[in-house]
Amino acid sequence: MKTSISKIPGKHIAMTIIFLVSIVAFKGCKDDDEETVTSGPAANEVWMQNSKFSPASRTVSVNTTVKWINKDGFDHNVVSDSALFDSGIIAAGTSFSRTFSTAGTYPYTCTLHSNMTGVIIVQ
Repeated sequence: MKTSISKIPGKHIAMTIIFLVSIVAFKGCKDDDEETVTSGPAANEVWMQNSKFSPASRTVSVNTTVKWINKDGFDHNVVSDSALFDSGIIAAGTSFSRTFSTAGTYPYTCTLHSNMTGVIIVQ
């Protein structure tokens, strides 16, 4: 049995159109509380994510502050191989920052997860 569009009551057509328009309008809206999604760390950031430092190597200029951000759901730390800095525990969702005022190469490790290593190169 075929139903032609002319047999559908006008009220149903109007409701269908309103529904479709509201879907299209809603998809274009952004909630003010939505967080902006980024594709990776900013220029002076290192993320601790998936039990890795990302990026594992970061090159910065003298007097740059580097910020390590814990994106995992568990603790990490950032400890300089030369004992120059030690972040202490960096809980999930928190960060640690350090300013590098001297050129050099600064390897570091998460001592809680020894497979996590990285390096800051200051030029």
